[in-house]
Amino acid sequence: MPIPEIEFPTNRMEVQNTFTRDPSTTVCISKYPSIRDPYEHQTIYVAKSHQGKDAGEGVFAKRFIPKGSLVALFNGFRQRDTTIHSKTMPAFSDYRIALDRCVSLDIPEKFKNLSAYRATLGHKACHSFLNNSVFHEINHPRFGNIMSVVAKEDIKCNEEVLVHYNYRICQAPEWYVHLWFEHLRENENLTEEEVYQAAKKESRLSQLPLNVPPPKRTSPRFLPCGRCKGHVGLEDSSFTCDICEAWYHLTCSQNDINDLKLYLENKEPITCDECSIFR
Repeated sequence: MPIPEIEFPTNRMEVQNTFTRDPSTTVCISKYPSIRDPYEHQTIYVAKSHQGKDAGEGVFAKRFIPKGSLVALFNGFRQRDTTIHSKTMPAFSDYRIALDRCVSLDIPEKFKNLSAYRATLGHKACHSFLNNSVFHEINHPRFGNIMSVVAKEDIKCNEEVLVHYNYRICQAPEWYVHLWFEHLRENENLTEEEVYQAAKKESRLSQLPLNVPPPKRTSPRFLPCGRCKGHVGLEDSSFTCDICEAWYHLTCSQNDINDLKLYLENKEPITCDECSIFR
């Protein structure tokens, strides 16, 4: 027969605060938004994220966290998704997360600062497609049915906790879409043809257009136009000069599509405006 083991609180936070059942509602995130969860208090802290200059704050491990361990809690206002079966989806919040098919948890703008809300800190975990943690549903004794962050692998002390937001690309904010294309190119090592095919697949699923952003200018994938210096994309009308071997957008040249067809039929060299004087 299981016999419960009882320990008297020794942590200062546990001694000072009395914790009671406090699930959030649509109008109240917590009766005590400034009282931190004692487990989180010993496990994580918030600091500037390493995921880029625009990433803001992130979550870091205070101690070694083994794979499969609870890292953080994600509580928030309970928002019912009444449009779950509609093509019109709810407006995106940076901290919105689905709890089940009908309910989401969200952190409104006025509660994003730690001075206003710090009872749970899971919403501060930044996104990465190379994540070391995942979201899991949990029934917490204080907050009720909420989401949590669980270590996908061992996390070292002072290492940033990273989760995959799992946004649908057609609904994701612009920064997430750009990171997705960057991930396909740099981490998945997809060719530009494969990147465009992935974008078309997402467009077919959502019935919405999805523009492929150009690679970084420092990337070997970036193909500068000899005139405007912008990227010459795979689906751009373009040509390469047979003399200087530079690429050009067709709109950046005096050539038009009929000229190119004529050059190809006659097996003549295709030249840019500058090199045409040498023909």
